[in-house]
Amino acid sequence: MLLHDREEVPESQALVLTERARDAKGTGTLAVIVPLKDEAAGLPALAVACAVLRAELESRAAVEFVFVDDGSTDATWAGLQRLFGAAADCRLVRHEQNQGLAAAIRTGFGATGAECCASLAAALRVPRADRRPTADRARPGA
Repeated sequence: MLLHDREEVPESQALVLTERARDAKGTGTLAVIVPLKDEAAGLPALAVACAVLRAELESRAAVEFVFVDDGSTDATWAGLQRLFGAAADCRLVRHEQNQGLAAAIRTGFGATGAECCASLAAALRVPRADRRPTADRARPGA
């Protein structure tokens, strides 16, 4: 079973995709997929990083964050619910058992109907300077 947002969804059933949306400016939708495994301690820093990324991208695209808990055994899922569960631009998805990074990213792709997807390491080990070129390519037509 997967937990998609707040509802259980059988793995055999395709996740319901969101309609491809456009905001009032006509910009496209970007899904930032964040795979996590036992990252409870780093969630506050991740919340700050997501807020900064959202602010940097808001003029280029409507941003949606898709957090995929890949079978964490710590308090990651509870922390995600507390920090991001009520946010309209955040989706929470959970694997009951660890399936690996590629599976978590694939699950994130399946949970969004965004026109463009990118992933962000939950541990934030990628230097900020290295994230910027990816963000620059997120504008429509790039």
